[in-house]
Amino acid sequence: MFLIQLLCALIFGVGGALMMWMALKSKNETFPRNDLSGYRTQTIQFSDETWKAAHKASWPYTAAAGILLLIGAPITLLSNTTDDFIIRSLTTTILVVVVVFSGGYVAQKTAKTVKSQQQ
Repeated sequence: MFLIQLLCALIFGVGGALMMWMALKSKNETFPRNDLSGYRTQTIQFSDETWKAAHKASWPYTAAAGILLLIGAPITLLSNTTDDFIIRSLTTTILVVVVVFSGGYVAQKTAKTVKSQQQ
């Protein structure tokens, strides 16, 4: 069981660090358009301006998801029972998903506004 906890904690930790990096780059408008990460709808990818505006608007959500993952990593690792591990890891995952989807909503709404101004 400990190996599963360790793996989960490592995934949460690395994921949290990457989310924090993305949040910082998004806040500073230096997060480049790419094929791997970020909010990737057609509207957000319409132009460099929509990409930058969408990610800048949603950076607090990305940072919050990163913080949740970084907090969830040691909490999950320190679980005493299987049930405790399941509850902690699922709670962390559900909270992160809610925050990321909320950020996606903000990003999409912002990109639509910017796109309409470009047309």
